[in-house]
Amino acid sequence: MNNQNLAIKVKDLRTRKGFSQENLSEESKLSLRTIQRIEKGETVPRGDTLIKLTQALGVTPDDLLEWADIEDKGYLTLMNLSALSILVQPFLGIIIPLVMWILKREKIKLVDDTGKKLISFQITWTLVLFIVLIIASKGSFIPINFTQSVLYQF
Repeated sequence: MNNQNLAIKVKDLRTRKGFSQENLSEESKLSLRTIQRIEKGETVPRGDTLIKLTQALGVTPDDLLEWADIEDKGYLTLMNLSALSILVQPFLGIIIPLVMWILKREKIKLVDDTGKKLISFQITWTLVLFIVLIIASKGSFIPINFTQSVLYQF
């Protein structure tokens, strides 16, 4: 592993957590100088230092050392096909791709961009579907009858 890549990853994870170098030093119980050396790429954390650093950052050592975006075209295909769940229930066409996007957006290459586009597309078409249904029913389309759900417990 390239020291510079590791340095970038540590700094990125630290800033995502909202830590300064001093905060990370206190949280991990490592010296400030050690954190600075790791972030400058002068050293690679090993053993106990790696464990303390990953615990403070909330990741596993594997996540830190092997942080390469995976190309998984199968997952992207499945994510796109999950949009067809709109045929079963319109909101499932939004919820299922949203969950898939949230789970893998930082781990698989292209999932973040594809997920954003897919969810935007699904929201647009769900809104269009409901507007068409309202227009087709001449405004009388109300999915819930509110008059029957009023509680008379006085």
